[in-house]
Amino acid sequence: MIISFTGTGSTGKSTLLKLCKEHYGNKYYYVDEVTRLVKREFGVDINEDAGNITQLLIMNQHILNSLIGSKHVLMDRCCIDGLVYTEWLYNKGKVDKWVAEYASNVAAMLLQKIDIIFHCVADFEFV
Repeated sequence: MIISFTGTGSTGKSTLLKLCKEHYGNKYYYVDEVTRLVKREFGVDINEDAGNITQLLIMNQHILNSLIGSKHVLMDRCCIDGLVYTEWLYNKGKVDKWVAEYASNVAAMLLQKIDIIFHCVADFEFV
């Protein structure tokens, strides 16, 4: 079973994953991060400063995460997050159309593999 959390920053995704680790132990394989992993591994700019290469690496990391051999996986973020951020960057003129289309195609393919997605919503107004 593949379970993922999705949502904007500061909505509790990492906290939920941490609590799941404490409760379920080694019953699941845990994917802690995608974006920070890509930044650390490849030294690329992330978030508002991201561009084509960053978003391609992030979507490709989601592909790699989908190939994890464990039957039970819990993920801090899923391809929806990568897709939404890529679309936002595309609308800001920071990524090319073909990168946004790639992200859309990758997400469509990977969403078929995820059993449950928990959408975490902030209980406060973002400024």
